[in-house]
Amino acid sequence: GQHLDSTFCKACYRGIVTAGQASGPGSDERAEILRRLGGTKYTRSDWWQDVGFDTSAEVKSSLVVQAKDAFKQEAVKSMLKWWKADQHIEFKPENVHMFDDVRANVEPFKGTGFNAVQVSCSVRGVKEWNGMFDGQVGGCGGEIAEAVAEKGIKVC
Repeated sequence: GQHLDSTFCKACYRGIVTAGQASGPGSDERAEILRRLGGTKYTRSDWWQDVGFDTSAEVKSSLVVQAKDAFKQEAVKSMLKWWKADQHIEFKPENVHMFDDVRANVEPFKGTGFNAVQVSCSVRGVKEWNGMFDGQVGGCGGEIAEAVAEKGIKVC
């Protein structure tokens, strides 16, 4: 979120779906993430919803924590219902873009009509070893050049 204003997302509404906790309620990390997303002008919410890894949870915020890996597309689908019902903003699926550093979170977006791109392709943390980290690139976030308006599903 550090340089979103220099990407195609400059005028986009924004949200986050993470398997993590973002350091928990009231944390400095959550405040910083919200700031980097552009604040409530772009997220329309400052409430972090913990879905507790429930893939059928009804999302009522644009800020979602503890979303189950490989099922984040379900949280995004539910989030879009919230945007429409609560914020009166409707998104066409082809205008929804998701970025994640884990292949297993990108590939399930196939068939949803959404766009999903695996990021952090060249900014790897721990070197992949014996397939143990297969499809995961951790340690660092994506690079600004990876925030592209590419259509479809793209993995490293």
